[in-house]
Amino acid sequence: MQIQLETPKQIIEALRNSKKSEDTKSIVQYVSKEYFSDELLSGSLSMNLNEESQDVKTLQTILVGLSFLKNNDMTGKLDQVTMNGLKSFAQTFGVSVDVNQPVGKSIIDLFTTYKIQTDVSKTIKYNPSNLPKEAYEDKYNWPPKPDQLTYLSQSEAQKIYGPIEYKPKGSGDSIIITNNFERDNIITITIPQLAKIQHPRSTQQRCHKLAARQIIGLWQEWENLGLLSRIITFNGLYNPRFIRGSKTTLSNHAFGVAFDINTKYNGLYQTPPAVGEKGSLRELVPSALKWGFFWGGHYKNRKDGMHFELKNPQAAQYIV
Repeated sequence: MQIQLETPKQIIEALRNSKKSEDTKSIVQYVSKEYFSDELLSGSLSMNLNEESQDVKTLQTILVGLSFLKNNDMTGKLDQVTMNGLKSFAQTFGVSVDVNQPVGKSIIDLFTTYKIQTDVSKTIKYNPSNLPKEAYEDKYNWPPKPDQLTYLSQSEAQKIYGPIEYKPKGSGDSIIITNNFERDNIITITIPQLAKIQHPRSTQQRCHKLAARQIIGLWQEWENLGLLSRIITFNGLYNPRFIRGSKTTLSNHAFGVAFDINTKYNGLYQTPPAVGEKGSLRELVPSALKWGFFWGGHYKNRKDGMHFELKNPQAAQYIV
């Protein structure tokens, strides 16, 4: 039976039942690379004291599984108890950590490479060779991954789509844009297909002017291929905000180059539904890649099956 470590309970159980350091290492590496966000792993995002996020929950899950925290310490908040557990973990493996500083890439590197300097004694029931990497994805008709679409850094996005100056709006994820970015770059387009999905939305949507042609072309292709029946809900395009769980990294929705669909069935960090299952978007992905859009289900560590974002604003010139 193939093991799928998809919930905190499964992860904790696997770690607590590992008795060989190499087994523990394999599990920690797998969980870190699958469940920490791409931004955290790349070093463009840090976790700060008292922050609440999915990255914090992943950190706590690992520490609970390794017995550096207790079950009731899994609050999702980076409190002092969690920092102390992290410090104990780092010291165990010969790495110093300043609990007064943000948890950044150096600590995450410790998890992903797991540079063990001492042995770990646990008990094991799981065979690490069975840990799911891409196998369970193939089982569910996983769409082919893009060869050339790459992650855009914040600085690259600012250069391509125009600089955004902003200030936070309240305590949530929203921002207020304080320069002329919206005036100079955001336009209203017509997406006729939005009136034809299961839960129709306004066909008038706002997006970045550089994304307009590709968004319109992609939706037209989905209709031509008879794929509109796969789209239950359209959940937004231009939205000035941070990525979920961050107060420093802008979402691509803020640039007007990303949109979400079927959010109810494609939760963040969840394996997107298989072809034939309600809410599945996998059949839409090949067209999206062709038109220069990256699918959030292809993110390695922060799966976001609802999400399509423009990575290549030049793709349309080769298609149309």
